[in-house]
Amino acid sequence: MLRDEAHSSRDLFPEEIVQTKYTKVNLVTADDITLNKGVTIASVYMAKGLEFDVVLLYQASAENYSSEFDRKLLYVACTRALHRLSLYHTGELSGFLKFNGKETARFDLSS
Repeated sequence: MLRDEAHSSRDLFPEEIVQTKYTKVNLVTADDITLNKGVTIASVYMAKGLEFDVVLLYQASAENYSSEFDRKLLYVACTRALHRLSLYHTGELSGFLKFNGKETARFDLSS
């Protein structure tokens, strides 16, 4: 999942990367009416109200998620995962993802 539409443009994901021999990758845009099976790349805005088995959240850093609005976006992104949530960041992890000032190393949503 990506923070905003600018990061999910087709310029960022050229067709030769999106369509591989082994996996069908779907880019979700505002024009899409249905979701196809396979790997889905979507902005947080586009994922609201949807659920996924696995969510990979890209750029979960303090630089990208620091305001109250960002906290709400981060909440939406993190709650889309049904079974597994993986967060990736460079630099400092967003303060909204820390517990008692320490980074949380892993989230396991399986029961």
